[in-house]
Amino acid sequence: MSVLLTKVIKYTKMTKATTRDTTAAEAPLGSDKSGDPFNEEWSYPAAVGMLLYLSSNSQPDIQFAVHSATRFSHNPRKSHGQAIKRIIRYLIKAQSEGILFMPKLDEGLDC
Repeated sequence: MSVLLTKVIKYTKMTKATTRDTTAAEAPLGSDKSGDPFNEEWSYPAAVGMLLYLSSNSQPDIQFAVHSATRFSHNPRKSHGQAIKRIIRYLIKAQSEGILFMPKLDEGLDC
């Protein structure tokens, strides 16, 4: 498990969370203007930032879901927080997967 993945799991207090097979629900993530306000102990933009870094560097499979959540960083709702939690639940299940870069000085980079 990557250090950042461990950090985001602890940051969102999801160390004992159940897992998910997918990064997002079937229904697209919308603005949810009339939905309940975001009410978590963690900062939505900070969690999104950590997930963006993960998606760009070692977990390309979460890019679409993270990008969808990023659009609501200015005014997150409860449903957006749940979307972040779903991504993290997926990452907990898929923590042994990702991109590994193993340089071999005599051969080059093996991905």
